[in-house]
Amino acid sequence: MRAGARQLGDVTPALARAPDTAIAPSGAGAIKMYNLYIMRRTQIYLTDEQGRVLEERSRAMGRTISQLIRDAIDEAYAPGRPMSRAERVRLARRTAGAWTDFAESGAQYVERIRGARRLARLHGNR
Repeated sequence: MRAGARQLGDVTPALARAPDTAIAPSGAGAIKMYNLYIMRRTQIYLTDEQGRVLEERSRAMGRTISQLIRDAIDEAYAPGRPMSRAERVRLARRTAGAWTDFAESGAQYVERIRGARRLARLHGNR
């Protein structure tokens, strides 16, 4: 294990510096402040075009290809990620009218799958 690395069980994590770290001034000089986090190494296959797009974007944004891929994964798949207003509008437009292909109304469907006369019982109509 390399000096300074922690060992967690049988796993030796890769330690990386978070993008928001900086060198902070101190009374006796400068000290480095790091946010350490565990990274998982993986390998992916890209088409030549995908590779070119990532290389161009990496140069233009001053970020590594790994950072761009992590950002894209977070954007597309991160659970609990709040949706922007534009995403909510797109989702509503894509799903609007989806129920029109069914013979019964939404209320009839719920009543059918949850039990006979359930809504009537809930509203006091026994």
